[in-house]
Amino acid sequence: MTRDEAISLLEMPREQAIEAILKLAEKAEKYDLATYDPGPTAPSGMIPPYLKASCDKGVKKPGQPTGHPGSCRIRPTKIDETIPHELCQCPECGTPVNRPVRVHRRVIEDIPPIEPRVTEHIVNGYWCSKCKKIVTAKVSEALPNASIGLRLVVFTAWLHYLVGVSIDNLVSMLSVLSSVKISPGGLTQAWNALARHLWYGYAAIGQRAAKSAVLHADETGWRLNGVTHWLWCFTTKSICYYVITKSRGSPVVKQVLGLMFKGILICDFWGAYNKISTLATQRCFYHR
Repeated sequence: MTRDEAISLLEMPREQAIEAILKLAEKAEKYDLATYDPGPTAPSGMIPPYLKASCDKGVKKPGQPTGHPGSCRIRPTKIDETIPHELCQCPECGTPVNRPVRVHRRVIEDIPPIEPRVTEHIVNGYWCSKCKKIVTAKVSEALPNASIGLRLVVFTAWLHYLVGVSIDNLVSMLSVLSSVKISPGGLTQAWNALARHLWYGYAAIGQRAAKSAVLHADETGWRLNGVTHWLWCFTTKSICYYVITKSRGSPVVKQVLGLMFKGILICDFWGAYNKISTLATQRCFYHR
């Protein structure tokens, strides 16, 4: 639209101006359809919807094709409880009824009501004449000096770190489903204690990865509290070792594998992997 056309629209009556605008829009749309050529490499988001090919393939009939074997939920093999349902009168009109004339069975799977189980552990101390100190039996139901059970800590850590449930949602779920009252800070402290307890076992996995015969290695971006970090993965057929750090450089590779890896390292062409010596290096074909 030129400047003169815009001024003329302002001077027109309202109905006449609306009609003129509609004609200009129709003209512009026909011009776009005739002249716009996105090209074969244009991203889908840059192509107007009216230029995209229709993907309507007709209405698919619901259900499996005729003759296809039926499928249903697998019936549980273990029945924990059997509950009979009997009547002495018709629930519709109140007429007395005698023995049943038909029996059918329904198997229902459900979860039981979840209630917190509070256990008091009485820990007795004994004097050891050889060690010259008081010794006690170990309590395996919780981490040392913790009042939250190990099952609860591991379950919430799995929900948060593997499933992706937020801490606030976990606090709400525990409060509603099981009446367990715990703060976000209390959960975080429990997970940190769990991580410290598992660290030595996890470090042993890293040592196994460094001594493996064949090892895959890769890294990808990883955000922690909005800050870019790097997630390094070192894996074999049986183990997987992760390292999260701000560095994407060779010091991470040297820290995990050492200066000499006595196996076959399978990786891409990222320069950090070239800073160590290996028995052999297999490059990823997709990064050629």
